[in-house]
This record gives sequence, C-alpha cells and structure tokens, in this order.
Amino acid sequence: MKNIIMKILRQPEKLIYGMEKMGILDWMDEVTYIKLTYRLAFRRRLHLDNPRTFTEKINWYKLNYRNPLMRICADKYAVREYVEQKIGSQYLTRMYGVWDSVDKIEVESLPNQFVLKPTNGSGDVVICKDKRGFDWNQAKKTLATNKKRHFSSKTKEWAYYDLPYRIMAEELLESSDKGQIKDYKLFCFGGG
Repeated sequence: MKNIIMKILRQPEKLIYGMEKMGILDWMDEVTYIKLTYRLAFRRRLHLDNPRTFTEKINWYKLNYRNPLMRICADKYAVREYVEQKIGSQYLTRMYGVWDSVDKIEVESLPNQFVLKPTNGSGDVVICKDKRGFDWNQAKKTLATNKKRHFSSKTKEWAYYDLPYRIMAEELLESSDKGQIKDYKLFCFGGG
C-alpha cells in the first residue's frame, strides 16, 4: 500500500489515468481532462489560448488539429501502405505478420529475433533477441494487458479512437548503443 501511495504522490496524473480506465471520468470533456492531467503532471496551468512550451503545443494540437491522415499515421500497420506509396517500401522494416489476437501469433513462422507491438498504441513493444529463450507467456500477458488499455482514453488523442487492436511482428533493429534502439522523432510547429 505504501508503494502505491508513493507512486501516486510522485505521479498524481496516474490516479486520473486509472480513474479514466475504469470509466469513472466518462462524464468529463476532453479539454477539462487534459487540463487536469497536465496540471497534475507538470504542476502548472495549461495555456491553450497561447501555447508556448512544447507540452502546451502538443496538447493544443491534440485538441484542435483534425487532419484525417493522422488516423492512418497513428495505425502502425495502416501507415506502412501510406509510406510505401509516398516514398517506397525500402524505408520500411521487414514485417513478419499481423494478427488480431495474441493467440493467433504464428510463433513458428517468426525468425530468431523480432519485435511485437500493438498497431494502435505507443511504447508497448515486446522485444525478442533469442526465440529459444523467449518468455512467450510473459509476452502474451504484456500484449493482452495492452489490449485492455485504451490509449486514446488515457491521452485523449482523437486519432487513436476506435483504431483496431492488432499485433504486428517486425524486424528487430539493432543499434550500436548496447541495449538501446535508436528512435528519432521530429516535431514541427507553425509550418517549420
């Protein structure tokens, strides 16, 4: 119990995320929810009328930018076709399969190294560096837990609402940094 209390004191926004997951905050509109979680996470007011900080701009963007292309880009499987059409398949990692259930993953068809990830979320990646010693039960448990978690409800990112839950297996990209996979993210605001 002490650990739970300490976790809530360090990251009070997680209490709100838990309440949202249980449906307790279904009555709350997106703006109020985002302002509340922002205040708890950053301990300052969110300025949506004139956003200046990176986090303020991200939250303004979540509430105001509604380009339909974002739904395609939010779906890790659907975006592959878009990338292939725009710049070519040579920029995509090798994909080994996509399934709508953890139980349907064709384990025997996968190579020795790969990653598994839900197509409708962020950060929920299961990495396999050696299939012989891989803990399949833990991987299934992790992916099943992620299926229950509604990323769109937690973050109020409209592009993720109603995206289908699927699991895809892709090539494991190694990095020269031991234990780290390089992940580059570029953010542009104001047309820059």
